[in-house]
Amino acid sequence: MLFAIGLLIAHLSALPTSLAVINLTADMLDQEILDSLLGPDAKYDQRVSPMPNRNEPVIVTVDLYILALSSVDVIRMSFDADFVVRQRWLDRRLNFEKARDHGNHYIAGTPALAQSIWRSDLFFVNARDAAWHEVTRPNTLIRIFPNGTVQLNQRVKASFSCQMQLSAYPFDTQNCQIELGSFGYTNTELVFLWKPDAPFTINTAIKLPQFKLRDYIRTEIYQTAHYTGKFSYLRAYIKFDRDYEYHVTQSLMPCVFLVICSWVSFWLDSEATPARVALGVTTLLAIYTQSAAVRFSLPPVSYLKAIDIWFLICVVFIFGSLIEFALVNYFTRRSLKNPAKHMKQPSRASAEIDAERTADGDVKTHLTRRLTTVKKRFKKVIDEDRKKAKTIDVVSRVLFPVSFLVCILVFWCVYYVNNDDQ
Repeated sequence: MLFAIGLLIAHLSALPTSLAVINLTADMLDQEILDSLLGPDAKYDQRVSPMPNRNEPVIVTVDLYILALSSVDVIRMSFDADFVVRQRWLDRRLNFEKARDHGNHYIAGTPALAQSIWRSDLFFVNARDAAWHEVTRPNTLIRIFPNGTVQLNQRVKASFSCQMQLSAYPFDTQNCQIELGSFGYTNTELVFLWKPDAPFTINTAIKLPQFKLRDYIRTEIYQTAHYTGKFSYLRAYIKFDRDYEYHVTQSLMPCVFLVICSWVSFWLDSEATPARVALGVTTLLAIYTQSAAVRFSLPPVSYLKAIDIWFLICVVFIFGSLIEFALVNYFTRRSLKNPAKHMKQPSRASAEIDAERTADGDVKTHLTRRLTTVKKRFKKVIDEDRKKAKTIDVVSRVLFPVSFLVCILVFWCVYYVNNDDQ
């Protein structure tokens, strides 16, 4: 037993010593190369760009990998992205092919190594704010290959501005972009190019609460002229499709139910004024409250949005039901006022009868004849007014639902179908 324990202790004590010797040998070789390239005697100046000659700019290839997307803010017109930006360029001053027998080996350095060599002055054009990740240490990866190629990977979290077009909201699709370029080097000194294969990739596991990432990625290379010269820029597009299910259930469908509730007054009695007025006013106030809640979550823009058109259609139909009741009430009240209008005629008839009493003794017969004429005229007017009021209600029971259905179909085709085809 003691012999076995002694062997185990001897093995454990010998293992790290052998590993340390191997690591030390490898580290010393890389250290010697770096000292020869970046040491005091190497005369490497990181302030000078590695231009092959003064007639050709430094070519920096770039690719982005989006790790996470969040906070697609419609009010602030921005979105947040957590991503890795990879840069690759050739610096012949860092060539160490003679020091390596196998050309594929590279030297992996720390962030301190990245600070000691020349780097491009890349900046994000449409970033409102940005920061490098530094937990648990700066998220920077640098590799120097034997031929002098430098690869620099850095993790960034930034908030980008996005000029959103909300005319089709909530069936809208937003084309946002990430722009990057050189801040100080002109296109005669430095040129950015997208990596030929997979220049812009997105983590497929990303899920957003209100948007879906459409499988549509486009990149551009362009130059912008400023007072100090022309500069090289890159642009990548991200397409966000809004999930409209939430807005359909929370905004559009409640409005449909409110409009249908306003039609209940068409089946109420034409003389039930308090009930019909209360129903129309209540639905009108309810839909106004609903539209105010939606407007509160959107920025004030100078054009109409699809949701504004929807609320306008619903308000028009609810207000139309109030106008319909006003017409019905007008004919109903006019029919009720007719008795007072026609009952004055018997008094005038009595005065005429008193004047004719001496000439005609049959007063009762004459009065009965006049009253019968008034009643027939009164009944005819009442029947016509009540028939008009009833006809308006009957026609509205069909006209309002059919018209509203047509408006829904037109609205759906204009905004949803057209946006889905884009």
